[in-house]
Amino acid sequence: MNVLYATLRAMARATEDEDRVGEVLRFASGVDEVVKTAVKDHFGNRTVVLSVDIRKKRDIRAFLKRLSEADILKILADEIEERTDDGCVLHFRLEKQGAFEGRLVLAVSKDVVDCALKAAAYPAKKETAVASLRETFQELLSS
Repeated sequence: MNVLYATLRAMARATEDEDRVGEVLRFASGVDEVVKTAVKDHFGNRTVVLSVDIRKKRDIRAFLKRLSEADILKILADEIEERTDDGCVLHFRLEKQGAFEGRLVLAVSKDVVDCALKAAAYPAKKETAVASLRETFQELLSS
């Protein structure tokens, strides 16, 4: 497993129920502990940022397996280079509404769960991270 951690984040705007958004994150991540941070947007409205950090290897593997079962991991595997930044982090977004309905779907709308996978890459370069993630994804997709 060449992923150090996964982070999922979603925003609960003033018109949204933050507990429901928390349920979306719990479903999407498979992890119960959601951290809430209240902030004000540029209009002064209250927004709650909810996040989940997945640090345990078994939880990371379970999250990636769920992505594989939803046919998302194959898409990410095909787009690793485009989605990985110079900080060795692969970025993607899931539909918040889809997760609320019990489905994991890559986002096409703007109402999303932001996801980031930090690759174990030594030396810490994009090329090394891409190769590392490719190996992990292939391992999961072939099992």
